Amino acid sequence: MNKIITCSDAILSYLLDYRKDNPDFTFSLRERDSPQAKEVKRLETGQWFQGSDYIFVPLFKRGDNARKIKSIGFVVSFNGDGTTNNYIEISFKDGNFSETEKQLHNKLTEFLGIDVDKSNVGRFYFKKQEDTFDNLDYYINEFRAKALSIINELDLVNKYIIGNNDFEKSLTKTLSIRQKLNSKNSLNDLHMSNMPILKEAYQRYRESEHYKIRETQFKIVPVLKEIIKSTLSKDTIANSDYTGFIQMFKYGCTDAIFDKYLKANVPDDAEFKRLYELAYEANEFGYTGAGLNSVTALPDTSLQAVKDFLLKAFDVNNVKDANILCQNFEALNISQIRSGIFSPWLYYINPSLFPILNNSHNEFRKLLNISPTYSEAIEAFQFLKKEFGEEDLGMVDFFAHNIKKYLPQQTETTAQTIVMRHPLNQILYGPPGTGKTYNSIDKAVKIATGSSSQHAENKIVFDKLRTEGQIEFVTFHQGYSYEDFMVGIKPNIDSEDLTFKPHKGIFYNLVDRAKKNYLASKNKVSLSQSFEVAFEELIAPLEQGEEVKIPMLSGATFEITRVDGNTIRFNKPRGGNGHTLSVETLKSFVEGKREVIGLQAYYNPLIEIIKQKMISEKKSESPIEQLKNYVLIIDEINRANISKVFGELITLLEDDKRIDAPNSLAVTLPNGELNFSIPPNLYIVGTMNTADKSISLIDVALRRRFEFEGFYPDYAVLEGDYADRIALLKLLNNVIYAKKKTADYLIGHGYFMKKESIESILLKKIIPLLMEYFSGRIEEVASILKSAGYEARFNEMYYKWELTKLTALIDETPIS
Repeated sequence: MNKIITCSDAILSYLLDYRKDNPDFTFSLRERDSPQAKEVKRLETGQWFQGSDYIFVPLFKRGDNARKIKSIGFVVSFNGDGTTNNYIEISFKDGNFSETEKQLHNKLTEFLGIDVDKSNVGRFYFKKQEDTFDNLDYYINEFRAKALSIINELDLVNKYIIGNNDFEKSLTKTLSIRQKLNSKNSLNDLHMSNMPILKEAYQRYRESEHYKIRETQFKIVPVLKEIIKSTLSKDTIANSDYTGFIQMFKYGCTDAIFDKYLKANVPDDAEFKRLYELAYEANEFGYTGAGLNSVTALPDTSLQAVKDFLLKAFDVNNVKDANILCQNFEALNISQIRSGIFSPWLYYINPSLFPILNNSHNEFRKLLNISPTYSEAIEAFQFLKKEFGEEDLGMVDFFAHNIKKYLPQQTETTAQTIVMRHPLNQILYGPPGTGKTYNSIDKAVKIATGSSSQHAENKIVFDKLRTEGQIEFVTFHQGYSYEDFMVGIKPNIDSEDLTFKPHKGIFYNLVDRAKKNYLASKNKVSLSQSFEVAFEELIAPLEQGEEVKIPMLSGATFEITRVDGNTIRFNKPRGGNGHTLSVETLKSFVEGKREVIGLQAYYNPLIEIIKQKMISEKKSESPIEQLKNYVLIIDEINRANISKVFGELITLLEDDKRIDAPNSLAVTLPNGELNFSIPPNLYIVGTMNTADKSISLIDVALRRRFEFEGFYPDYAVLEGDYADRIALLKLLNNVIYAKKKTADYLIGHGYFMKKESIESILLKKIIPLLMEYFSGRIEEVASILKSAGYEARFNEMYYKWELTKLTALIDETPIS
């Protein structure tokens, strides 16, 4: 049951992520539990879609649930070994339906190339059953597009399309149940053993000057609430309005800055005067700093979404609705408006309901195991508010911010360190069909997350981590090159002329992500404290129509007038205009990847300004980056020219050559990039088929840098559904081993884990493999099959094999 719930939740998250970019996308959720199964509460336990021991995901109105009339859906079913089956089902059983609806289903089955049975049920099975989310992606994109086209053509929109209003009602109910489950988990997961220590610490805080300071500060809270309310009352909202919130509510805001942004946010003179007088009467700063100094370049849809979110917060008065509101907003994933930014705004709106959650709370959160996700943390902070005897969550915020001052020394959390539980470089090797690629997925998930589950659940996590860039998968082949893997140039297909552009390969990009994560976690800073954030802050005045003046070492200044994509446009000090610099080149200079050559007088001052901003932002409220492990799976690693693909990386792969290792090394890449090195949180998992001798083997230089783990036929895996095939596989492998004198050519158990007859497997899989093993010698292959209990004859008239099962099998003694 757990794997169904886990998969159901992952599918819901996937569909909601897709809806962010496709707001007209709707789908059907489970509305209630079946009245026929009163004891079974599937919806309440997290099965968000129809189905009992399977998952049925419809995009359209389902019709009669009991008989599944007019049902069109994506199905995930689960096998006993943990693997999944995926198919699209078009079911049109007996019921009240029109001729037009018949046409819809006929056209869809024709599109999929399938037939329906006597009950008018057809199923389209995907070729790669294990790729659940790739298959789901086809369903919600290509299949849905075709279905919508036909529905419109047949004028069935009202009957089949789920409207946004109906969908939102259904989704709100689902997210409410989901939030309850998460809240239960979040409170259950709290480290309650630390509560006595925290209560003692809170009592010391209550008697301190910090507590008195926060009590005094509270005078500003209702004023800031009024500023938010007045700003949101405007017809249109702009990036500058949210920048105003950041600047005005910042601890230490100057009078000049406050006046400037209050006037911009509240243009009505009378309202401005009222709020101005209230603010200066309170004469207190806002509570927090912010990870950003400004909000820039958010599209109108995002600006409106933030406005709607804040306006709804004024009407929320209970924890349940607060959870749902924040979970829905977090699902939008609006850049720049993270919990460190929006949580103080929510707090000012309702200080007894919404907590402040930012980077300064990290030590506090670790002690109690509070989720860093805002919607999940609300329940925990409500619990703490009650335990500490407070009404105002701002008091808890200041305690969390200053936690180290009130804890006994021994309870402070320690800095994170890397513990290598896995080989940095490993290769899974063995004959075909033994589960090397299958197990590489499980290993990658365990390396990346620290835990592993059933393969079906691991595959869901694997797909998620791939989309997030923490795991990458690549298959080597004879044409694969260093330029594909690392850096090089590629033809520019967007240009009418034959030109080339720089290319960064899969390994280079994964190293870059892993290195940024490692260095940020090591230095206890946020990944948002990056070149991109510092550069955005530098050019923020452009949005207000102001030019950015850059002081030069000569004492003169040049002016940035515009930034178009990757191009910085500027005017020289003596009036020359229309000059350009490259954002990408500037970034490479700042990160030390290239030496500054050309236009030094303009690049050098920019480099210094950006670096200073990046350093100063380390004190920001953005969440500290937590250390992650990154994994690259290289399938069929020995199918490429490995020395050519890896190049100088062969040296850097070694454990003691990684960043911060005793013999750490860095190299200059062929594209001129300096100091390229590999961090210790990047892992490589390769697979190698030992039976394929037509390709190059791993050379000695690379071999000594990898650990090797053998994978061979596992007969125990076949027990249960495939037990009748164990004896046959053992006999085949006994004979092959006797002839080849090596286990490199054995046949893996994976070949026999198929829902098809043994004869079909032998004809379609095993015989072609044996013909390759024994260089096409028909007599040799026939002899092996006969030893395993099958008479095999090659029909020279029709050029195909024919099989006859013999009555008895020979000795089944296993390979020694």
